[in-house]
Amino acid sequence: MHAAIRGLTMMLIALMLLGGVAGPVLPASAYYAETDYPHAGTELVGNGSMESVSGGSAGGWIGWYAGYTVDSSVSRSGSRSLSCELTGAGECGGYQFISLNRTEAKPLKIVGWSKAQNVSGGVSTDYSLWVDLTYTDNTHLYGEAKGFQTGTHDWEKAEMYIDPEKPVKEMTAYLLMRGKTGKVWFDDVSVQELPAGLLANGAFETVASGKIAGWGEWQNGYTVAAGGRKRRERRRQSDECVGNRRVRHLQDGDAEPHDGQAAARARLEQGERGCGNDRRFLLALCGPDLFGRYA
Repeated sequence: MHAAIRGLTMMLIALMLLGGVAGPVLPASAYYAETDYPHAGTELVGNGSMESVSGGSAGGWIGWYAGYTVDSSVSRSGSRSLSCELTGAGECGGYQFISLNRTEAKPLKIVGWSKAQNVSGGVSTDYSLWVDLTYTDNTHLYGEAKGFQTGTHDWEKAEMYIDPEKPVKEMTAYLLMRGKTGKVWFDDVSVQELPAGLLANGAFETVASGKIAGWGEWQNGYTVAAGGRKRRERRRQSDECVGNRRVRHLQDGDAEPHDGQAAARARLEQGERGCGNDRRFLLALCGPDLFGRYA
């Protein structure tokens, strides 16, 4: 009997020692330690690293107005980046047209990096990563943009997500600077299409027996409140704000961005002229995030 107890005691001591050698068991990483969107996406942009060059141009990237140069002495990764410089009034940079022709709406993740030297003015989308979308029904979402810091700084990341309300026919990604002076570099651009439908009934539109379909209750639960969706309401107000004054995408011409810079510029400038030239009026009436007016 005593021998059995001693054997059991020795076994417990051995297990404790082994646990001490191996170290304590730590809790698993919490969900908030994961990346902001951990699901794999499909890369849409070509030559986002700017490494493929032909005839002095980066493959896939079209010059915007004053254009750009391929800089082989400055890069965030690899050995090249796009660079452009303004010493007075003007615009420069590059853009890439992407044809999609999707049958379902999928979220988009857009990332780009930029470095600046003596860039004038404050943060705005006049120095930014900018995206225009055309839906398959030929309606548009213009001016989704993320501005970079001005002044002089090392590589800075701009990142944004777009949740299209409808399937996307085509999009144009811009790397641009305008209405400022200084020199900028762009590198490591990515446009990823992310999986759709990961969250069921995320718009809370389907209700059954007084509850949102697919959503359980936590502790004290919730009630379903009547009211319009914020995004739709904001977009509706945007359409009302613009009304007949909005310069449509070349009206019946509807030229594609790869047809030339005039068409691309019409798309890009629409966001600033739709509600008048006074930006304070635009911000007051349409909201600060219309046409990408956020930093």
